Amino acid sequence: LYIQALKFIKSYPKKILFVLSATIILLSITGFLDRLWWGFELTSHFRVQYFWLLALSATWFTFGKKWNYAIIAAIFALVNLSLIIPYIPTAKVVQASQYTLRSLSINLDFRNSSYDKATSFITRSKPDILVLEEFTDEWEKGLKNTLSTFPHSYRFTYPTPPPSPIGSKLHSYFTPSTSYEKYAPKKISIGLFSHLPFENIRASHPNPYPVPHVKAKFKFKGKDFILFGVHLISPVTKKRSEIRNKQLLTLANMVKDLDQPTILIGDFNTSPWSSYFKDFIQMTRLKESRKGAGLHPSWPTPFIPLRIPIDHSLTSNEITVQSFSFGPNIGSDHFPIILDFSIN
Repeated sequence: LYIQALKFIKSYPKKILFVLSATIILLSITGFLDRLWWGFELTSHFRVQYFWLLALSATWFTFGKKWNYAIIAAIFALVNLSLIIPYIPTAKVVQASQYTLRSLSINLDFRNSSYDKATSFITRSKPDILVLEEFTDEWEKGLKNTLSTFPHSYRFTYPTPPPSPIGSKLHSYFTPSTSYEKYAPKKISIGLFSHLPFENIRASHPNPYPVPHVKAKFKFKGKDFILFGVHLISPVTKKRSEIRNKQLLTLANMVKDLDQPTILIGDFNTSPWSSYFKDFIQMTRLKESRKGAGLHPSWPTPFIPLRIPIDHSLTSNEITVQSFSFGPNIGSDHFPIILDFSIN
């Protein structure tokens, strides 16, 4: 009995590694099947984590001379790597322009009250255009002095769906000091603040589940361009996933026929590896600013191992991206997006 127990203890780490590898391989596969079931889309977002775990597993199996397991783990590691490669930073040579604009998008997180951090960052970054998601009355008060420096502003307020049980648990896990149900506002806003005057500005109609966005037309150095500030719903239940997909489709239909330089920036609540996001890119023919600039996983800020890129900057061909980067942690569960661009 003692010998059997000793053998089991010695083989236990190998069994854990085998189960872990098999699970990651299964999740890698279901990530490609996200059209079949809403839950599979959630497994499509963690390609970086899958790659590293499988690469480590393949290495461990190689040292243990488990060649078949090592080969299988290596194959699926490479499958995930192939999806990551387009976002690996490259030394891009971008022609400098003296007419460069900066847009800044921040999902403030309605539970966050780090007004000083946000104020300091906005002041330091000096954006020409500022998009604020999860913008509440409390945030408007907390940023009053900073926002007053922007001569042009617009705020679109819309109803928020009731919190889902899964969403509430996720929020509680990542920020255990706050209660989602207690602090969730019935309505939140997207705020747009600019040093450039609005040529035209629109937002969604406040129907039960609008596409939360603001759309503004600007003119800069004689050139017109359109900027969308976006915040789509988190797809953590079947119903919310259906709403998010409809929002993506509606937004794509709004964008695809525009004949002017266009920028979309904000929280899309989906990663580049979702089939629905790929459909959106195909319909709109927009470019992902993070391609070649680095993945920049943007959520959740408190927990590094699970960070995924769900905040995006997308541009039409007439926009030259000078720089795409993220700002510091300002107490939100999202990192800010900084886009420096010029208009061809």
